[in-house]
Amino acid sequence: MKRKIALLYLNTGAGHHSAALALRESLQARAPEIPVLLINGFDQHNYWGKFIFEDIYRLTSNYIPGAYSLIYDISQSRFAQSLYVFFLLRHRTARYLRKTIIQNHITDIVSFHFALTAALGTVLDEIPWKVNLTVLVTDPFTAPHAWYYVRNTKILAYSQRVKNEAVSCCGVKPENIHIIPFLIDKKYRATNTTAEIDKMKLKHGFSSGKKILLLAGGGEGLPHAAAIIRKCVDHNASFTIAVVCGRNAAQKKYFDSVRESHPEIDLHVFGFVTFMDELIKTADLVVTKAGASMMMQLLVCRKPVIVYKYIHNQELGNMQFIVRSHVGWFIQNSGAIYEKIAAFFSDPVLKDGIDENYKKMQLDSDPGMAAGLLLHV
Repeated sequence: MKRKIALLYLNTGAGHHSAALALRESLQARAPEIPVLLINGFDQHNYWGKFIFEDIYRLTSNYIPGAYSLIYDISQSRFAQSLYVFFLLRHRTARYLRKTIIQNHITDIVSFHFALTAALGTVLDEIPWKVNLTVLVTDPFTAPHAWYYVRNTKILAYSQRVKNEAVSCCGVKPENIHIIPFLIDKKYRATNTTAEIDKMKLKHGFSSGKKILLLAGGGEGLPHAAAIIRKCVDHNASFTIAVVCGRNAAQKKYFDSVRESHPEIDLHVFGFVTFMDELIKTADLVVTKAGASMMMQLLVCRKPVIVYKYIHNQELGNMQFIVRSHVGWFIQNSGAIYEKIAAFFSDPVLKDGIDENYKKMQLDSDPGMAAGLLLHV
């Protein structure tokens, strides 16, 4: 049977989809004769699944962290995971995945979300041919135990820390889990000359001679960015401020009004963008959440970062990696964040120190290893 690979993702944050895109590109470059399909694991009528795993995730992780913490801790239990599978995933999601696999004659699946892996666990035995399943853990350092719901399958992880916990806490066999470089789009990995960076600044309306602060936090924007920008207004900040609001239309409308009412502040407001790589590369300092995708983009681009928030446990390791590598800071108070921004822009020693720490960091983001492991099943 001719091989055909399906990369299954959900729209729960940008990391799953962007990693799938990077892997697809690498697979197609190495083996162009093998079709690679990028498939959303929820069909368009799976309103309940989207509500639980996309809408509630987005709401609780961004605005009700206490609720997310409770959900996260409960879901660490194998019994709770079984209930999720039985009530939320066993029927519609499993039926859709079964139909998709059979209709497309899929021989290999890479799951980029633990909810899809759990649903696949109820499906693959019903497929009339062998389907190779690989789970790609998109959380780099601290991962929910739900990733390992389906035992005895190949798992790709980004760090030894994730592997150690999977083995010690979840019973994963060491030989079943492989450590790979973080999957990231090649446009972040590309190096740019000073002239190319200046062109990017001009393209987005930035002054080439001014320091640039970037505030960004994913598809929903950066929660509480308003408090940081208010501090910039109060101190009549002389640096450029770029804020990305994502799909948060209310936040964008508010910052547009701030820009109009305070023309003395060099404030640039963006909605949902497809050029985040360019905004990151033009920035001198970034304030953000500890989301895996954003963290790795900043690390690959070697940018100083202030992490102001992380999702309970799941993103803890991301924040710790930034701080322990001495390429950024974890600060939650908006006043203290502004003080660190002002100090960073006024003291070149801080930037020089971070540049030196980045030189010591060994960070591989080439998707070739993951592609090789999948192609040589």
